[in-house]
Amino acid sequence: MKIPFVFAFLVVLHISFVCDARQSFFDWISFSPDGPAKVAENVRVVFTPDKNTVVFLPLKDLQFLPTHPRFNKQLPTVIYVHGWMESGTLDVSTLAIRGAYNDRGGHNVVCLDWSHYSKNVNYRTEVIPQMKVIAETMAEELRDMFNEGYPISLFHLVGHSLGGQMVGKISRHLKKITDGTMEVPRVYSLDPAGPGFENHNIDGFEPISKTDAKYVQIIHTCGGVAGMIHRVGHIDFFPNGGTHHPGCAVDAGSGVFGPVEYACDHYRSWHFYQASVRDEKVFPAIRCISYDDFLYNGTCYANDIVYMGFGADITATGKYYLQTRGNLFNLSAGMDGIRPLKYGVTRLNVPYNNYMPMSVPDEITEGEMF
Repeated sequence: MKIPFVFAFLVVLHISFVCDARQSFFDWISFSPDGPAKVAENVRVVFTPDKNTVVFLPLKDLQFLPTHPRFNKQLPTVIYVHGWMESGTLDVSTLAIRGAYNDRGGHNVVCLDWSHYSKNVNYRTEVIPQMKVIAETMAEELRDMFNEGYPISLFHLVGHSLGGQMVGKISRHLKKITDGTMEVPRVYSLDPAGPGFENHNIDGFEPISKTDAKYVQIIHTCGGVAGMIHRVGHIDFFPNGGTHHPGCAVDAGSGVFGPVEYACDHYRSWHFYQASVRDEKVFPAIRCISYDDFLYNGTCYANDIVYMGFGADITATGKYYLQTRGNLFNLSAGMDGIRPLKYGVTRLNVPYNNYMPMSVPDEITEGEMF
């Protein structure tokens, strides 16, 4: 019997955390992350001016990207940062996000390929410490690019999972090294990695927050497992409650880490986002205090509607909820996805047999343990 890739992925994550938790027994093992010079050589910038053209540059040459003949200095630029065990070339999330922007047009589409370091099972003891150096080096290269004349106002970052944490760190460090004179206008974090970040328990690497950029949007899809569950952005979307989704099998079986469907839930965030790049109004969401209130109480029915993803109103803040379908080729439930049960609308995907109420606090105070 073949083990599904997503199951193997989660088993590796579990083993990695078990091993990391026992690190104190192996104090004689010392990991030193590569410094900025090596990172600038080993991490690549992947520029795709169209779907059929790929340009590779070492990170150290990012500042020169606007001089490439296919780079349009008049257009906005997006940089996508992939997650753990992925790459910035042929992995599915990269292809989906890159393809959506290329199909949309009107953007310089760039991916940060840090697969030289991301494809390492030592998630906490090696990957995350190295990720900190990558993010800081990336921020310094961006500073140089903006100093060369490309306007930061045309720039935004998108990241998934660990990449969703890295975009926060990149933005945060850019502000720091420029004394606040350079602030990324928009950051989209797609189910930012939760393990090690939710409880602020990784030294030197704070989780993404709304202070990192002028606008920080979070899409939660596997909260409390692979992703963060609490509100941390200017606006946080919780499709289907932010934990589990139609189309991700509830009874897929369990392993040492947990149900196999968690990987499907985690990946659903970039499925949602790439669809929103293609159609800005595909996922209407409604502001509400909790998923319970959204589903059953009808107290949020008259609240503001904002479209999840690329087309969101950047002045809107708070927690927003919606429901979606399970068909990857048609995830949107349209306006039916924001009508509460109280009004007699047949829900698309409730109740789940693993549904958990989500009364997530509006704000996390400094120093509070989640």
